[in-house]
Amino acid sequence: MDAWLSLSMFLDPGRRLLRNTGIVFASGGFLCFLLACADGSPAPSNLRFDTTSSPFTSVTSRQNRAQLTIHTPSNQPLSRGVNSLAIAIVDEQGTPIEGVQLTVTPWMLNHGHGASVKPTVEPQADGIYVLTNVSFFMPGVWSLRIKMAGPLNDEAVVTFSIL
Repeated sequence: MDAWLSLSMFLDPGRRLLRNTGIVFASGGFLCFLLACADGSPAPSNLRFDTTSSPFTSVTSRQNRAQLTIHTPSNQPLSRGVNSLAIAIVDEQGTPIEGVQLTVTPWMLNHGHGASVKPTVEPQADGIYVLTNVSFFMPGVWSLRIKMAGPLNDEAVVTFSIL
């Protein structure tokens, strides 16, 4: 009889214990999702980008004020997990644009959500910006939503597939 009373406390929707238990399970599930999404791996310290070779991809900014080329270390494709990449930004005449404050958000288009890890942006010389800790935690179609502020106030979106 005691076992039935204990079980009925969880099954009875009018009981506070059931509502609290549901909140705990839902919160725990969300926490597990976040922990699974965040890899936590440190970025490699010896990144090499050949920005003179063919880029991974390139895109023109929304206002047509800049061309952004995306380069990966050793020209490797982006992959599931934590990635690093370089973005070279030039104006309409091909002159590098320095001093841009970049905000980059990885966004999974099909699911309508971003990654739980925020990329780190490090400006380099000649309009090159190195991004580390760029997390694509599951396969699918992703985009990088790039907002630029400072000497260039514009936006760009780069879309690609992660296998």
